[in-house]
Amino acid sequence: MLLVNAQKLEIGAAANDENHPLHEQAEFYLKNTKYLRETYGKYMHFMDIKQPRYTKGADSRGNDIAKLKEPDTLVYIPLQTYYTDKKRGKELWSCCISNPVLLPNGLWDLGRNRTLPIKGNKVVNLETDMDLAFYLSYISRFVAKKLLKIDNPAEDARKEGDRKREQVKRQTAIWNMLDDDKLRMIASAYGIVQTATKTPDRIKIELEKALEIADQKKKGDPSIRGTDDFLDELKVTDGLLLRHFVQTAIDEKKVIYKPDGKWRVGDKLIMMVSQDDVQKKRMFDALCNWLNSPNNKEKLLEFLTDLMSKEYLETIRDPKLFEWLAKVIGLKTAFQKKSLLRKAVFEYFGNSATTLGDEE
Repeated sequence: MLLVNAQKLEIGAAANDENHPLHEQAEFYLKNTKYLRETYGKYMHFMDIKQPRYTKGADSRGNDIAKLKEPDTLVYIPLQTYYTDKKRGKELWSCCISNPVLLPNGLWDLGRNRTLPIKGNKVVNLETDMDLAFYLSYISRFVAKKLLKIDNPAEDARKEGDRKREQVKRQTAIWNMLDDDKLRMIASAYGIVQTATKTPDRIKIELEKALEIADQKKKGDPSIRGTDDFLDELKVTDGLLLRHFVQTAIDEKKVIYKPDGKWRVGDKLIMMVSQDDVQKKRMFDALCNWLNSPNNKEKLLEFLTDLMSKEYLETIRDPKLFEWLAKVIGLKTAFQKKSLLRKAVFEYFGNSATTLGDEE
């Protein structure tokens, strides 16, 4: 039996009546218990992640044993806890494994058994103890905080398979699909510093590690750019070109971030990074996203003008970068010769274009 705010959660009555005070809680229960049955079948296996524990020891003859299993210890799971729903707010949930007690005010209390002792692991029969399985899986903080692990070999194998496939995809893209110039551009766009002076292999190693870390963080923050974004940007997007330009300017110390939370070009303030982005150490992303916003086109143009020089333009080898700069200054780039776009960019930023052949 489950209690919600000291009221019995009678699933049938609550689920069938939209006006029932516990209707949403009953639907929440039915949806998730359906998933548990489909995923685990008849039994669920909850494991204390701190068990088994091993230590160095010795046998009865005094011989050293490098890995001796310690006795399992009991962990006590409270059977009453607060659960917070995004819509309904904080609720008090109770899972009664003994008879609940009716109070004089008409509400119900948990009863005699207020904790569930687990020694190493606990097998729960979904046919007879579904309420307990639901409570441990979705209400108790022990699973949410990863103090208890639900054993699921099929799910574990799927996650490991996903990790391996992601790893192969990342390695193939980095080690087999990039020439050196493109590698330096894309790596700098993903925050790898000083790509102009590092060897290609060094850049690839750092880029692979950066993407691996990003993929882990992306599970909690979808806005973080990981391997899938990297693969999409092998086409070289305008956003990637912007990030490459910004990282290059940072490497050359033309754009500077200070502990006051501000990005500057020299003494000129560009933007103030939000406290949330500072705490998540996303100052580079914050600057690039701000410059790439459609509402900040004029700010982006001003930013580029402050930093652009003939010497920098003459180092550019990828025509896509000139195409991007041409878009920023308001030129139509479709069906235009690359040499003409290059010339227009030089002229806009106050320089004369070096004479080149008309590239198509």
